[in-house]
Amino acid sequence: MSSLIIRTIISLSLLFSTIASHAADLTDQTVANWLKSYDAVQLWTNEHQSELDALQASVAPGIGNTNEVMQNSPVYADMVKLLRGYGFETPERWSQTGEQIMFAYAALVQTSVREDFTKEIEDIRNDPNMTTEQKEAMLNLLQHTQSMANRFSNVSEADQAAVAKYQDQITALAEKQ
Repeated sequence: MSSLIIRTIISLSLLFSTIASHAADLTDQTVANWLKSYDAVQLWTNEHQSELDALQASVAPGIGNTNEVMQNSPVYADMVKLLRGYGFETPERWSQTGEQIMFAYAALVQTSVREDFTKEIEDIRNDPNMTTEQKEAMLNLLQHTQSMANRFSNVSEADQAAVAKYQDQITALAEKQ
């Protein structure tokens, strides 16, 4: 997954609001719209970077009116106009959708990875060419990786199903960044 994709989603999320923790399940159309919008959002962000930076700098951390300042800015209104063309009412909703898509994508990827973990662990334990210390180090690394992957186990089946159709497109998007 491209760090640029993740940075864009996180930056917009932080800039425009906190992502809501409970969202409706993704639909095929929502995923398609988000993917169609991604390049336009990237271009828009690049074109408005100085305005975004200035807006972010103008908002003091810890001040309760952060969302109000952001939502009343011309740059926010411009972003809303762009996103509505793709079916998203607000930058917050677009960011939330992007996060849901990336979590569902990661859940799909980790499902195949989890199956590989069992075989890898077995192979390490039975490798006669590795020392006990090497085996322990490798097993610790795999367990850490596996625990990180397990964070995606709570992604809804509906989200995973909606994203599965676009898995290759999301992979290509990540690779081109």
